[in-house]
Amino acid sequence: MSNKWGLKDHDQAVERIDHPIEYNRESVFALGCSCTWGVGVEREDTWARILQEKIGLPVYNLGVPGGGADSVFRQIARYLPIVQPRIVCIQSPSDFRREVLLEKSTMKILHHDSPFNVIGGWNAEEKGLVDLLGEKELAMSKKKNYNAIIEMCRRYGAEIRFMRSTNLNENPRHLEMTPAAADGLHPGTAWHVAVADFFLNCPTEIDRIYEYVD
Repeated sequence: MSNKWGLKDHDQAVERIDHPIEYNRESVFALGCSCTWGVGVEREDTWARILQEKIGLPVYNLGVPGGGADSVFRQIARYLPIVQPRIVCIQSPSDFRREVLLEKSTMKILHHDSPFNVIGGWNAEEKGLVDLLGEKELAMSKKKNYNAIIEMCRRYGAEIRFMRSTNLNENPRHLEMTPAAADGLHPGTAWHVAVADFFLNCPTEIDRIYEYVD
């Protein structure tokens, strides 16, 4: 699968990257899970596209459907050194997901055809993987990922804006998630508008991430 820029990947994440992957200091990264990617809403109704219109800078939608903190780090590690955006906005995915690279395995843990397989879901009991996703394992994984993300952003001079949203019912200003997206499971346009406004006005607060992972 590839997008109009010729970017190829094993999952659908590249479909909503609307800008060429090249150095562009005056740009913004939007990272998160399927909520950021915009499952169930049109491309122009995602918070990344809405933020782009409001901030007047190109916003790269790097959301990964089904993704977790591992996926956020993978996207940053892949694209940040090239584009080097001025701002990185992170909508935190579910805490109960780990991404495992299975290049030579035929085992499929997630629904899409990708070597990057996610185990877990919106809670530790999903898919019977509670033994693999113990509380200490999840906490250590989250801390490693976000500390690595902070360090990479420091290295490339990117400002971090962070929104905690560990489940679909938590969103800025307690906005009701109605109407929902077309799939009935993900947040609709009103949520995306609120998230765009949140990131537009959110200060750079590294401490917010440290509080989240500690």
